Amino acid sequence: MLIKKAVTQVLAVLIIIATVFSAAALLYTYISGTIGESKGELSTSGSSLIKIENAYYEGVGVIHLRNIGEVSDLLDSIYLSPDGKNWVKTAFATPNPMVPPGGTTVAFISTENLRPGNYRLKVVMRSGQEAHGNLVINGETIDHFFGYISTAYSKSSPLALLNGFYGKYYDISDNSKYGTIPGYNMFLRGEYEEDVFYEGIDRILDFTDHSSYGGSPWPFANIRVPDRFVALWSALIRLDTSSTLLFNIVTDDGIVILIDNKTVFSSWKLQAPTEYSFKVELEGGLHELKIVYFENYGIARLKVEIEVLREKSEETIIGKYYETNGESSRPIIEKILRGEYPLILEKQEETINYTDNPDYGGSPWPISDTDTFAVHWRIRYFALVSGKYAVKTYNDDGVIVYIDNQTVINDWNLHAPKWNEAEVFLEKGYHVIDILYYENYGIARMFFSINPSTTQHERHMLNLTYTAKVYKLPNNWNDWTPEGYEKLYRMIVNGELDQIGTYSVSEIYFSDNPNYPGNPWFFSGVTDRFAVVFESKFKLEKTSIMYFDVMSDDGVRILLDDKIVLSDWSLHPPRASKSSAIVSPGEHSLKIVYFENYGIALLHVKLYYEEREQIEIMPYFNTLSTIMISFSKGSVKPPISITVIDDRGTIVGEQVLNKINDKVYVDLNRKLTFYGAIAIWRKK
Repeated sequence: MLIKKAVTQVLAVLIIIATVFSAAALLYTYISGTIGESKGELSTSGSSLIKIENAYYEGVGVIHLRNIGEVSDLLDSIYLSPDGKNWVKTAFATPNPMVPPGGTTVAFISTENLRPGNYRLKVVMRSGQEAHGNLVINGETIDHFFGYISTAYSKSSPLALLNGFYGKYYDISDNSKYGTIPGYNMFLRGEYEEDVFYEGIDRILDFTDHSSYGGSPWPFANIRVPDRFVALWSALIRLDTSSTLLFNIVTDDGIVILIDNKTVFSSWKLQAPTEYSFKVELEGGLHELKIVYFENYGIARLKVEIEVLREKSEETIIGKYYETNGESSRPIIEKILRGEYPLILEKQEETINYTDNPDYGGSPWPISDTDTFAVHWRIRYFALVSGKYAVKTYNDDGVIVYIDNQTVINDWNLHAPKWNEAEVFLEKGYHVIDILYYENYGIARMFFSINPSTTQHERHMLNLTYTAKVYKLPNNWNDWTPEGYEKLYRMIVNGELDQIGTYSVSEIYFSDNPNYPGNPWFFSGVTDRFAVVFESKFKLEKTSIMYFDVMSDDGVRILLDDKIVLSDWSLHPPRASKSSAIVSPGEHSLKIVYFENYGIALLHVKLYYEEREQIEIMPYFNTLSTIMISFSKGSVKPPISITVIDDRGTIVGEQVLNKINDKVYVDLNRKLTFYGAIAIWRKK
């Protein structure tokens, strides 16, 4: 069962619903908003009193709810209507769906694909109570993001987080200025900015200029040779709880790592590719990470992997115990949720494992009378990784388990002690678990557990079918200089050579030499002086690390989404090359370019992926009050507005652009990070 993301870790909520509002008109909706305040109408049905205080539109809809009643209530659903008659259920995102007595909450609603105009809004609570208001849209929503606001985003389709490191690369070729081994403090202090020759966001630090050592090409490889340079990476690490970070490093030459301006690792020297590993204990919250690296001459190899080590998931359990005597044998679920039964006890608890009969295991209940009572436990649960989790109860009598407002176990019946079990998918992050339990008479037994149900880092082989275009190398080609290699590469990928044919290939495992395993090449003719371009597409459901394992003679390059992720583009005998890359969910393109001059024609390519949530790393631009949005060419036409709204429903940043550069910086009047919304929209 797929469970939606916890309210504290909600990212983007996207559902498009089409409804006929007239004989031939379809309205594609999420939710709309109001231009200026819209005073809500108070609904007096039910025991909680929820009202829409106001709502406004700034690229997304923002609804402020207040509970003026005496009991808490959960935000259950939101509906929209252009005429107040035909209601359409819409999706919403909120930092907290529970509205306590006297408290407020904010709901964000997407307004993509909605026409400007006036709308009626209906908010329905878990208790069944409704609140009504008006929403007015006076713009066109282009894109939006809901969730914890980070430092960097990419506007391609859709607006997405850019995780990784902000890297600046310095030219240190002037030995008289820098010496053989430069000092690293000068770069941390921001000196020698005139020698920066490249900067950008690196999603993963795994680079090389020699494929046999693994890694991807350096991002500036097409600008200069990776010798005599320094790289400075800046990032923010966000930890939900106190954690142990494990660093695994491969470096040639020197590296220094600082966290919160304190050196946690240093190997600043000339060295061959060397592996290191160390651990760091950090408190929960934001931490500033700086990594400085330098390369003198020879092999330029750098790999930094960071993982979070935790013993177990964090849980906070609050239990409320109620007396149900005088009711039917099965208490009313809604009355327990609303806290309408007489309260016996409210306490924070370590576990849920109680009994009044030791023959069935468990600890004594914290109340004396264990007949005709009910309990509402609320658990704030942190899932360490995205994946499947096993939920179990052992109960007498009834139990219902909700995770993020979705029913996982429903056993609201009288019976002897019995096991219930369900499997759910949880995204990494915080989730809210509500457990309702009741006992009539007899044995009172209740046990609850939630644990990862599968190995979270299983590696899978990616089997693809390729379209393979085979070309002849020019008869007179003999330019094996660095410039010649690049010219040959461009001629191959641009299809400028004489083509032998187009084929369908299901496995790249070829050899023309019996001393090296492999299938015969798939085309007829001589296997000398030729090139092949293999192309395919694939789709991943989750963020993954993709591994490329290659054996080749001669040159090979692999491009993921038109970016080179592995390069061994030269004349050479059979040898291995490896690389890896972080791949986001969705569809991706893959291109493998190969050429053979004379001799052994060998190419083996194996692709693997690993669904693995790494530590959250955000590019850091030396301020917590700015976000960066990278725009791909032609993705949006100006003029546009960018608006940032926080979890209080307050606009904390906005900018109007009549011209769109490839990078746009938006200043905020609140420091990161916080839950909120980013809207890209156009005013009408």
